[in-house]
Amino acid sequence: MGLTGYYRKFVKDFSKITKPLILLTKKGENFVWTEECEVTFSELKLRLTTAPVLAIPDQSGGLLYTVMHQARGLVVCSCSMTEWWHMP
Repeated sequence: MGLTGYYRKFVKDFSKITKPLILLTKKGENFVWTEECEVTFSELKLRLTTAPVLAIPDQSGGLLYTVMHQARGLVVCSCSMTEWWHMP
């Protein structure tokens, strides 16, 4: 599946959607592109190219960065200032 695997956590039911395509790559199996594979490919392409997979943050109100540090590593999170002010 190549680089699409990187986005698996952003696409709901990624493994169920891609199963017909993954079966094409099994060792010893003939590569036969079926209608099911075409539908699966189209669905995956749609889900990877439409929101909410990834979005550019809205910087019009400024950004607030939060840095958290633990023994295992460093995490940097950001949210727009407008989101921060409206948090409950």
